[in-house]
This record gives sequence, structure tokens and C-alpha cells, in this order.
Amino acid sequence: MREETNGRRKFLKGLMGVGVVVAGGTVYRAVDNGVFSVGKGEPFTPWTDWQSASKSGELAIINAAVLAANPHNTQPWIFELRDNAIWLYADTARHLGTMDVYGRELCIGLGCAVENMVQAAPAFGFEATVLLGDTDLTKQTWSGVPMHVATITLTPTGKQEQSELYQAIGHRHTDRGEYQRDTPIDASSMSALTAIANESFPDVSLSLLTTKAHRDDFTQQTVNATRFIAADHQMSSDSFRWFRLSHKEMQAHRDGVYIDTAGLPPAIRAISKIMPTLSEESSNQYWIEGTQRTMESTPMHGLITLNNLYSSKQNIEAGRLWQRIHLWATTQGISMQPVNQTCEVIDRQKQLEQPQTFADDLRALSGKPQSATFAFRAGYPTLTAIPSPRRALKDVVANA
Repeated sequence: MREETNGRRKFLKGLMGVGVVVAGGTVYRAVDNGVFSVGKGEPFTPWTDWQSASKSGELAIINAAVLAANPHNTQPWIFELRDNAIWLYADTARHLGTMDVYGRELCIGLGCAVENMVQAAPAFGFEATVLLGDTDLTKQTWSGVPMHVATITLTPTGKQEQSELYQAIGHRHTDRGEYQRDTPIDASSMSALTAIANESFPDVSLSLLTTKAHRDDFTQQTVNATRFIAADHQMSSDSFRWFRLSHKEMQAHRDGVYIDTAGLPPAIRAISKIMPTLSEESSNQYWIEGTQRTMESTPMHGLITLNNLYSSKQNIEAGRLWQRIHLWATTQGISMQPVNQTCEVIDRQKQLEQPQTFADDLRALSGKPQSATFAFRAGYPTLTAIPSPRRALKDVVANA
């Protein structure tokens, strides 16, 4: 799930301290590219209206679902209202291609949506029961036809209860910025994360990388994987097509990765929007350098591992775990970000029938026989994370 865009930071740091005269066409470009409207407009209303009294029952629960984490902000979901149930479909037209060869990240994103629905259901007087099918993802085709993956049955309880994790849904955002280098995640927080994982799903495990040696190894693996992706023309192209290169493009699509959520300081972000758009090649180079920098600022990394790497069910459960721990981290003021380059390259190497070097390295790092399906970084923020755009309910609910 590469939600990690650090694009223009190195280039733009060279502009800090240089006087910028804003006049004429520059002012127009600043307004046109959203310099003064960060996190504003219709693409962001789902974050502010998700608990709106105008929605009730199943639609209110879906309001929470669409705020879930997901790969590249592709939002690969379709919801269908049924009697006392919500059916969840994979929108396979939003598959990431060679960046997610077997659809593991897509399934993880769907699992995040499922978890938000499970957390939201009690707030609206329901108990949610999840039924998942299971598919061998190595045999799945991504033809653009929606694929039913989960049924969430809703049983009325006669009472409304809001959990701490439910209340965190609208505050959870991916933080791609640098973290506080000298502030480690404390032992009690690590124990709490481990306990959440141990109490969740039998086929899903969590490994936390906290020693300097493990963090350094994982940082280097992630940077190497980022270089691999940048050098693979098809992977790079499949990733780049989800980058929204202008404010207007972001407003129109209400999805994808945009400069506002890249974790840049406000001044650099503003200048970035005024500057000419970067090419795919230049963006890749800044991504590599930004990955090195942000990974080195991170006090803790984590891996989510599975007993069966290509089980759709287990990947959906991995997504549920990721969403659950990210919601919990939000309640504690801890920032998190997926850094899935290594996992993406594992599938690409398998597809190309290359030696599984990244899979072997990750397995050794986790210290477990299971295979890693998801990787992340965690730490205390240096900046406030900005929400990503989201599509409206009418665009994701088949029979709203």
C-alpha cells in the first residue's frame, strides 16, 4: 500500500531562505493550484461530515468505511445495501497493476474498510458480523468486474455505543513526514500494539522492529525496493498514474496521492504547488531520497505477516489489523505510515520469476516463518497530517 510520497523535498529545500516575489501569474498559479485551500472543498467533506445526523443506519456505517486506509488512495471499494447487511465488493478497475500484482494491497485496503464498519456499527445501534470468502490471489484476474469479498451482517442491539477507536476514525490520517528522531515509542505502547495483534486473527501476526540494527536493515531494504520500483518502467508507470499532479485534477477525481499529503512543511508545500510539475523520473528520484530521510527519522517499524501470503481472507484480516492499530495509535498521538515497497517488489519478483531476495530478507528480519504482507513506520509527529481526498457516497454505493 504505497501511500508514501516525499516527492519534491530535496529540490525545494534549496529554495528555503530565498525570497519569493509573489506577483502576477504567480499569484494566479498559487490560487489555481490550491496553495490557500489545503484540505478544503468537496473532496474533504467526508472527513467532516462522517458523523452527520443526515445519515443513519447502513449509510452512516459506510460513511465511516470510506475513511479507511487504502493503497495509493485508490479507494478500491463498492458497497451494496442489503436487508440488514452491507455487501462489500472489490472495485477491480482500481487495481494497481504491477505495483500490486496479486491484489494483496487491494485486499488489505478492503480489510481497513471492514474494520471501520465493525467499529462504527455499535455507534448506530448494530452489532456487525463479518463473513469473508477466500480466494487464491495468484489465480485471480483483475478484469474490472466487481468482486464480492465480504458480507457485514447488522443485528440491531437497541443501544448506541461509541468506542474510543470509533471516535478516532475521523482523526486517523497517514503521516508521511519526518518523525521526532529522539522520541522512541515507549514500552507500554509497544505492548499494547502487540496485545491488539495477539487478540485479533489467528493467521495474522505483528512484528515490531525497534532495535537500531533492525531499523537500519529495514530502512536499507525499503530504499533498495524503492530503487527497484523506480527502475522498473511498468511499476513506476502504474504507480505514477495515481498521482494527482494539480489541484484541479485532485478535486475532479477525489482520489489518488496529492502533494498536500506528502508530509512537507507548509512553506515547501506551497512553493511546490507553484513550481512546474515534476516528471515521473524526477518524482522517482525525490521519492528515493525522501524515503531514505523519513525512514531514518523513524523510531519504530512494523511488519504484518500471514500464514498464507496469497489468501484473500488473510489479507483482508491483515487490513483489519492495520486499521485497528492505526486507530489505536491515533488515540495515543502516534503517527503511522505504510511503507510497502518491499512487499510490492516481492510480488513483482514472483511474477517475473526472479530470485525472491526481498521475501527472504523480510522473513529473516521478522524472525518468523510467515511471510510479510504489509510494512509500516511509526513515531511521534513533527507536523500535522493532512487528510486525503475521498469520493462521495453516491460514487461508491451501488444502490444508495
